[in-house]
Amino acid sequence: MSILETEGTITVHEAAQLAHISSAGIRKALRDGRLAGKKEAGSWFVYLDSLRECYRVSEESIRQVLNPGAAGQTATSWSADVATLTIEEVKSRIRELERNLVKLEEEKQRLEQEQESLFEALHGRRSGHKQLIAV
Repeated sequence: MSILETEGTITVHEAAQLAHISSAGIRKALRDGRLAGKKEAGSWFVYLDSLRECYRVSEESIRQVLNPGAAGQTATSWSADVATLTIEEVKSRIRELERNLVKLEEEKQRLEQEQESLFEALHGRRSGHKQLIAV
């Protein structure tokens, strides 16, 4: 019996390890239908056969990520895994938001400089226009 028959689903974090992408990438693939999975108790689980098809993950890789006792995990260790996954997801999201903030601050600074240049050009024209009229 293959591991795919004994272990039907894995966590998003485990799927990310196997596919060598981020957990966010796995969740996006679940949302847009590239990966099949199910949501239980607020957490997503990825079907191994879907992961295998979508990312060409081998059974050997699956065995390496899932320890031999994975099927016998206690509720306590499962809860700890979910808590760890949640913390990792939050940290990943924070890094993404920080990068976006830097980009927005740079864009704001560029727009302020452009606004200042336009104001100076407009103000300079008005001054020049008044001087021409006064002459």
